[in-house]
Amino acid sequence: MDEPRRPPVTPASAGEPEELLKARKPFYKRPLLLALGALLLIVGAMVGVRYYEYAVSHEWTDNAFIDGHIIYISSKVAGHVSRVYVADNQEVAQGDLLLELDPREYTARLAQARAALQAAIAKEEAAQAQVELTQVTAEAGVQQAASGVELVRATVETARVQVAVARSRLDQARAQVETASASAAQARAQIQMGTGARFSLLPPENATGNFVKVVQRIPVKIIFDPLPDSDYLLSPGMSVVPVVQVK
Repeated sequence: MDEPRRPPVTPASAGEPEELLKARKPFYKRPLLLALGALLLIVGAMVGVRYYEYAVSHEWTDNAFIDGHIIYISSKVAGHVSRVYVADNQEVAQGDLLLELDPREYTARLAQARAALQAAIAKEEAAQAQVELTQVTAEAGVQQAASGVELVRATVETARVQVAVARSRLDQARAQVETASASAAQARAQIQMGTGARFSLLPPENATGNFVKVVQRIPVKIIFDPLPDSDYLLSPGMSVVPVVQVK
């Protein structure tokens, strides 16, 4: 005997809940998901358009550095630095004390100049006394004494010239000591720019080999206007990522 056929089992006949039946609806029959997907597409398109417009109208590079200016500050005399009153990348103003020179060398020169002056004065006085002595003894031999007097007078003139030279050296040594002991910047300082400084208008590009074609890059300088805030230290040599609006 043939067994009776059973009817096919359907979700409704299996007693499945109605929520599962609704959850199995196709995607295109779910308006909430369709609206959410459309919203995401619109937002993505807007973000993409804005990014494209920004990329087209702006240029940027990560191969940039903060540059600086070379400023030479020199004193009237040269010498050894004894003290430094400034640090690297410190802001200074006109009249600030930067360095001090060791005044011992100039003090020694001043003492030598004073000693030379005293010796020249003593030599002049001795020559003058010799002239007076020669004039007294000239009565015994006028002709012989006259030549001696002229010789001694020439010696006196030479001594006077030496005194004048010694006084000039003394004044020069005093001026050097005053300059070395002044409260202004008294040494030669050099404020150097940081790494990556360029001095030529179009610096050559480094290339290896003779058959390598290197595109010439033109340097671009960006000047801070107004000056950056002093609370944020920007020193020469720092790397930056500048963004320039070209359109």
